[in-house]
Amino acid sequence: MLSAQQQNELLAVLEHAGRTAPLVHSTIHGEHHWQCVARIGAHLARATNGADVRFVLLFAVLHDSRRENENHDPEHGHRAAEFVDELAAARRVSLDPGPRSRLRDAIARHNDGETTSDQMIGVCWDADRLCLPRVGISPDRALLSTAIGRDSIGWTRTQLDDPIEDWRRIVRGAVAPLQEPRTASG
Repeated sequence: MLSAQQQNELLAVLEHAGRTAPLVHSTIHGEHHWQCVARIGAHLARATNGADVRFVLLFAVLHDSRRENENHDPEHGHRAAEFVDELAAARRVSLDPGPRSRLRDAIARHNDGETTSDQMIGVCWDADRLCLPRVGISPDRALLSTAIGRDSIGWTRTQLDDPIEDWRRIVRGAVAPLQEPRTASG
């Protein structure tokens, strides 16, 4: 559970990112996508030893916040990683140097098609990749870093079309855990 201070910080980062992100209203890389990554990432983090929900939520909000177009923008992750430093310098986000470096790394390389043994970064990358069906791409199990991510391919697909909800609910953890789809017999 996040402290009230951490919740407020995340909401302030979200507000600032939303005001400054070129594609915030994009249906592909905008706020709806950030929220999908946040919801799936929070679920993955709860099931992954050593994963921090705050870290995952910061990743979700920031990873595509500096994307300039919907197609080819290979430097967007690096620009978003620099944005992390801007937020820290402006005291909008409080991260010790180690976690900030890891967040910068996760954001900068999220689009490079790598996997990692770092469970925290793996949860972030998996959450983003599990949202690929929104653009007609099925997630590749070989490109998912965590066991829970690999096990979640089928049912996270059912979560992608949820409407944007109040971010405060996500940040405060009030969103119900993602549910497996009901079967014909269930």
